[in-house]
Parts: sequence; C-alpha cells; structure tokens
Amino acid sequence: MLYFVVSVAVNSAMDIAGKIEGGQVQPDAASISQAVSKASQDAERSTDIATTILISLWVIGIVDSYREGRKRDKAKEANTKN
Repeated sequence: MLYFVVSVAVNSAMDIAGKIEGGQVQPDAASISQAVSKASQDAERSTDIATTILISLWVIGIVDSYREGRKRDKAKEANTKN
C-alpha cells in the first residue's frame, strides 16, 4: 500500500513536471499549485483507500506485536518461576 501511495504521488509529480516542460503549465507558483490540486483530486479516492488500508495494517501490526510481547513475557515469567 505504501508503494502504491508513493507511486501515485511520484507519477503525479512527474506528470506535472512534464506539463511544465511542455509548456502546458506555466512555471509559476499559482499555476503549479492549480495543477497539483487537479492531480490530487483525480487520484484522491484511490489514495484514500490505500492510505486507510495502510494505516489499518500498521495498527494491526502494532496490536499483534504488543500481544505477542505479552505472551512471551508471560512464558518467560513462567519459566523463571520453575
């Protein structure tokens, strides 16, 4: 998911850079900002879904790591008592 989000951002940036080089977008802050806004609106839905999945998987990983750590601590504590 992270690869997808980053690749969408890089592809959008490369597309805008190409438009600037081709003369379709003027090389000033206002025109570039407008092009970035349009590109982000076009890719917003797919990146929102990917970002939501990425954050969900990250939280699941944190919870799983915590759970696994607690399990190992309990096992280590039980071995120490014996």
